[in-house]
Amino acid sequence: MGMIAHFILALGLNSNPFSSTCLPKLMNYGDGDFTVNVSKYSPALSTQKTLVIFPPTGKTNFIDQRYARVFCQSGYEVLILNSWTGDEGDDGDLGSHQRYYGRAQRAMGLALDQIHTPFIGVLGTSLGALFAAMSASLYPQINAVFSIVGGAPISSIIAESDQKALRGLFENRKLQYGFKNIEEYKHALEEKIQYDPLKMAKPPKKMYLGMIVGDGDETVPTTYQKNLKVFWQPRFSKTISGDHRGVIIKTWLFHTHEILDFFNSAAKF
Repeated sequence: MGMIAHFILALGLNSNPFSSTCLPKLMNYGDGDFTVNVSKYSPALSTQKTLVIFPPTGKTNFIDQRYARVFCQSGYEVLILNSWTGDEGDDGDLGSHQRYYGRAQRAMGLALDQIHTPFIGVLGTSLGALFAAMSASLYPQINAVFSIVGGAPISSIIAESDQKALRGLFENRKLQYGFKNIEEYKHALEEKIQYDPLKMAKPPKKMYLGMIVGDGDETVPTTYQKNLKVFWQPRFSKTISGDHRGVIIKTWLFHTHEILDFFNSAAKF
């Protein structure tokens, strides 16, 4: 069966329109002038497990919602961090990345304040995986983190990514700052970005870490995904061939059960 056929089949999974459980409720958590918008999925019975999902660039998408339904129907309360104050970025100077990541972590902190289950897991894809990796170092109350095509160092990913917006940013900054090449740009970014998994404290040994590595990824280049794998030494990892988008889709279509098994194992303490 081809990928398209699997995709069509997957559309029908866990999608009973008459089910009254695991339907998302939009909620806002605030702290002064900062707000995070969350989709909350609650299982039918009380639970001891929560999963927080960090979406990729472009914000919450269909795949995030499907992960949420699968986990909710498996007994997890699920929070998707849809958006937060300042999540569109700011003026684009070299320090903007650190401020941007700081706001993402503030959003995570607000969400964690609302969670009262003994087990907390975090799942992130692409940019969301970068956020999740930072959270693994910042929030010891998190029990497990799973990264789908995330990597480190962040400065190298920004500088070398084939993402159109990041390529355009480099071209603009060459004119603004006079960078002669990617290496100069990378070094300048590295000096400004502190929220980088390789600079931050290593996650606690007791934290379960898992990864999907994309072999052939040029958006979060494979080399930097492997860097994070070496740093983390995750309990679970799998390498999937394909470009960035293809690996994300393949992971959802063919490996959701392995991700669920990973979190279930972590939740057994």
